[in-house]
Amino acid sequence: MPKSKNRRKNSKVKKYSGPKYHKVRTIKTPYCKHCNTPTKLATQEELVKARNIDPTFNGTFLFLPQCNCYEQHEDWMAI
Repeated sequence: MPKSKNRRKNSKVKKYSGPKYHKVRTIKTPYCKHCNTPTKLATQEELVKARNIDPTFNGTFLFLPQCNCYEQHEDWMAI
């Protein structure tokens, strides 16, 4: 028989089981290999135009060149 008639209280504390830290993905901005001009990130309107031209494009972002080196060289972009 127990010595005390009072119930024991549960002293267990539930611990947070979610992720401790959120990983932040950073995207490096590509640039032109030949003239070192940085590219710019396309706006939503330009992204819609690119999807209309190429329906297989499903990217969430698009980098557009600011120079004309892509017309002369195939491998113009570097990260």
